Amino acid sequence: MLSILSGITGLWSAPVTKYVVAITLAGSVWMYTSNLNNTIENQQLVIINKNQKLMNKSAEVVELTLSVEQANNEIKLALLEIESREQLAAQRLTILNDLRSQLTQFEQDLTVLEHTNEQVKDWANEPIPTAVIGLLIDARDKNSNIDSGAEGEATTTINTALSYSRDAVSYQPRLNQTHWQTLSINKRVQF
Repeated sequence: MLSILSGITGLWSAPVTKYVVAITLAGSVWMYTSNLNNTIENQQLVIINKNQKLMNKSAEVVELTLSVEQANNEIKLALLEIESREQLAAQRLTILNDLRSQLTQFEQDLTVLEHTNEQVKDWANEPIPTAVIGLLIDARDKNSNIDSGAEGEATTTINTALSYSRDAVSYQPRLNQTHWQTLSINKRVQF
């Protein structure tokens, strides 16, 4: 064993052996560091690719968040519009019901007056004078001209029919007849 050790030490004492061992050691260190550098570069490229994908996904998330916020705002506006239209419809329905109840009350009052008061009964069976019909037509035309200039107003038209005859020969009573000649007067109720 001593002979082996002395052979190795003798070999080690030769200057060429030291250079060979140093070059071999330097080459193996260089190869190891080169492999480490390649591995680090590959991992850096992978990290850069993952960062780029992460940034793209982040941009998509931001874009989706903005589009969701915009959609939410549009939905809120649509809901507010629907709510305001429902309130307006409820108001119109209330007014319409009030008008119907008033009309029903007027009809009932007229019926009561027809049956109880002889003067009202005679009045109800007389034709409407031509002068009154002309005034009603003029008032309707003026009212429609005024209303046609007001754009964007919410109006509801209530048609009221009055019976009349153009001459005394074609006279027909105003009440309890289904084949009256009628004059339509438009009343505009604004909401």
